[in-house]
Amino acid sequence: MVMKKIDWNTKSISANIKEKLESGNLRAAGYVYPTGFDKLDNELNGGISSGLYCIGALPGLGKSTFIMQVAENLSANGIPVVVFSLEMDMDHLSIKALDRQLYLSTKKHEHIGDETLVERVSMLSRNIYVIPYESSVDAMNEYIDDYVTNFEKAPVVIVDYLQMMKGRPNMTDKQVVDSNVLALKAMSARYNTSVIMISALNRDHYTDVTLKSFKDSGSIEYVADVILGMKYKNDKYDGEYKNIILSILKQTYGRSNGQIELIFRPEHSYFEEKNDEKKRVVY
Repeated sequence: MVMKKIDWNTKSISANIKEKLESGNLRAAGYVYPTGFDKLDNELNGGISSGLYCIGALPGLGKSTFIMQVAENLSANGIPVVVFSLEMDMDHLSIKALDRQLYLSTKKHEHIGDETLVERVSMLSRNIYVIPYESSVDAMNEYIDDYVTNFEKAPVVIVDYLQMMKGRPNMTDKQVVDSNVLALKAMSARYNTSVIMISALNRDHYTDVTLKSFKDSGSIEYVADVILGMKYKNDKYDGEYKNIILSILKQTYGRSNGQIELIFRPEHSYFEEKNDEKKRVVY
């Protein structure tokens, strides 16, 4: 057998990094995108990078709202995000975005009109593209193919949510989930980008969130690069805001078992990290 001549320059790590750097694909050279939540970014070694991410929580805990707030933070920094929203349409997502900005302006004691409010949301969301009610992973790949062809850059992909995605006929629910998890993992590898999927939890594990909590979670546990779980802190909700614990249940290339305390204000569709520092009293 005659071995074909190999261009060993293509096998060099340094050449690969240089190529990615010159092409503008910094993620492949080891760069990360901050989520806008500092403590979470610290746990994730700076933010999200290429790979498959999964976040799960109880119904009504705000996981979709949290991820859309992350999407806005990414968009504000010029990072494109494509959202496959299987539950909420564009109008619903837009209202939540307006709620967040109205809350922040009120918090800053700003008095802004509707036009200014809309302009702010438009600027924050200018790099977010929403594809509602598309549940086929093959169609999702076609959308991302088209985006990359047009913009020559892969977006961060969000799927909300996993259990609403379609599968082939005659598949069991678990087989559908397993198949789609593997397909989304392949998507992240093919485009060298972050794919974030939101997942439901098993009802048997509502009291606590672990890897076993994820609905039909066999494939999620082994395939996802990072798994996040959200739960109430002490199972309490005071009516105005929710104290939330966000746990790093798995992180392939980093430390697992980290926890971040969040405050979720449902009325305003807004999350913030809890400040652990005690306020000083100035006399």
